[in-house]
Amino acid sequence: MSTPIESLVKVAATPAQAKVWVSMLQANGIPARVDGDSLVDEFAAARRLMNLMGCNVMVPANSLEQAREILKPAEIDADELARQALAEAVTTETPDVAQRSVGTETNWRWALLVLLPLILFAALAALQSRKEG
Repeated sequence: MSTPIESLVKVAATPAQAKVWVSMLQANGIPARVDGDSLVDEFAAARRLMNLMGCNVMVPANSLEQAREILKPAEIDADELARQALAEAVTTETPDVAQRSVGTETNWRWALLVLLPLILFAALAALQSRKEG
């Protein structure tokens, strides 16, 4: 029995995910490609865009085990993830009152900078209309 030249290592949910997996494999020295990626007719392109035919990531048969090891999902400990999220929440508290007052002062300066010329223009327009009347 003959050995296949290429083997299916994984089926991606989206074309973007397949391209990420191919990049990961290529970065580790394994030649990889998305099956059907080079199809150019309109029917095949439409099927790929609608993800109707799946995205098969192909590798050489002699690299199959190494590719599976690279693409094996990492196991995440839920308790460790929760601990990291809680630790991050503590470090990203809201700014203190002194920092907030500086921002408020800056906003007032901008408001005065915009409103002062408008007030002066309105006063000059009122004086002009009194002189004419």
